[in-house]
Amino acid sequence: MYKDTLRSINVICFSVCILCIVTGVALSIIFIWGDVNSWIAGKTLLSIGILFLGSTMALFVNRIVGKKIVIGNSRYALDDDV
Repeated sequence: MYKDTLRSINVICFSVCILCIVTGVALSIIFIWGDVNSWIAGKTLLSIGILFLGSTMALFVNRIVGKKIVIGNSRYALDDDV
């Protein structure tokens, strides 16, 4: 049960990270080459950066929690690829 939950969280957070990277790169290129209001593009890029940072932190915490479950209770032992 815990293994499936942790894997689901990892997949969701990884997908959010990939989406943030792709969107951030696209917005950066539009911001550089296009005629866009700088405050809108700046706030959008900062929002994407915060979302990326939050997802990365969630992946990191999920990895730590997964290892503690392995150490704390062998019944809920997880693989290293969580």
